[in-house]
Amino acid sequence: MRGRRCTVLLAILCGCAHQPDVAPPPRSVTMSVEAAEAARAALLSKEPRSFKMLHQVVATYQIQKYLMSGYFLARKDGSFRVSATAALGPKLFDVAKLDGRWEAHVYLKDFGERFDPTNLGRSVERIYFLPATGPLAAESGSWVSTSTIAGEDDIDAVEEWREDGTLALRRKRYYRAGKQVVQVDYDKLELVQGSWLARTVHLTDSRGFSIELSVIGYEPGVPVPDDLLRVQGP
Repeated sequence: MRGRRCTVLLAILCGCAHQPDVAPPPRSVTMSVEAAEAARAALLSKEPRSFKMLHQVVATYQIQKYLMSGYFLARKDGSFRVSATAALGPKLFDVAKLDGRWEAHVYLKDFGERFDPTNLGRSVERIYFLPATGPLAAESGSWVSTSTIAGEDDIDAVEEWREDGTLALRRKRYYRAGKQVVQVDYDKLELVQGSWLARTVHLTDSRGFSIELSVIGYEPGVPVPDDLLRVQGP
């Protein structure tokens, strides 16, 4: 009898003992690969051929923060122009990419000595262009695709993470020789004319540069001819 009691007590004590934490199972996607590819293709087909945006921008470069307002004209072919003005003052710079060529003009000499506007231009390009076009693969509850990038000195591959179900773009990562060098996160998503618009975007560059964009104005379909993208001096 005494032995039976000891056995019961031991079972109770073992049941009360702390159990090791078990990692939750990886999240799974709810769509087939074919359905995800079709959803991505449908989204891309609805992207506007051209658009205009207004941004509030916080740029951080070498620990220094710069507050500015941005005016952004862009076309689906990858041509665009960014104009920036100080939060409470004058125009700061124009930077553009037209037919694969960069143009830039700085209006305040002191600003140009402390901040390279081409850094912001390249960041904007990496936010809104340079897509990953490879096949989708399910990973951690999201859809991921990758592509190589040619002609850039500091990046050679891009990876996109898209939301399961909507296929909205939530994150991009850029790599150089297998090492991540840039990350872009897209938040506060809003469906506008069949395309997902991120009202807040945050880019972090491993070289100590980051920008946070808040979209305060968006007009898809606005005509953007070449002459509006050319940078001209004062």
